[in-house]
Amino acid sequence: MSRPPGIAAGRSDDFINTTDLHATIASLAGAAVSTPDSIDFSPVLTGGTGTREFVYIEHFTERETRGGGIYGWALRQGDFKLVVANGQDEELYNVVDDPFELDNLLAADGNDEHRAIAAALASRRDGLVSGAE
Repeated sequence: MSRPPGIAAGRSDDFINTTDLHATIASLAGAAVSTPDSIDFSPVLTGGTGTREFVYIEHFTERETRGGGIYGWALRQGDFKLVVANGQDEELYNVVDDPFELDNLLAADGNDEHRAIAAALASRRDGLVSGAE
């Protein structure tokens, strides 16, 4: 695969989600699209910055893909990622300081600041799922 003219070689730490491919490819092709789930990240490709504030992930098992629901989800915003799996305790990680996600900040000795961050991330997820965001 080669990059077209105007697309700079390099690396970016901006958030990009696979759902963003739709708006980005359309933009690069000169087409206008309007979709709430896809954000055009072509500015990142041309040396600018991205506008995505978070990345949301859902995990399904084979059984859930046949009409069940999701097994778990995660939402990353800024340095923090909240992980929730059905029937398990919530987990919060600072993925910049702990990229291998070994130190759950919500463990028994978790503090109020970490609980507040987790609550804010869970609230954002609830807004996404309900369609309010």
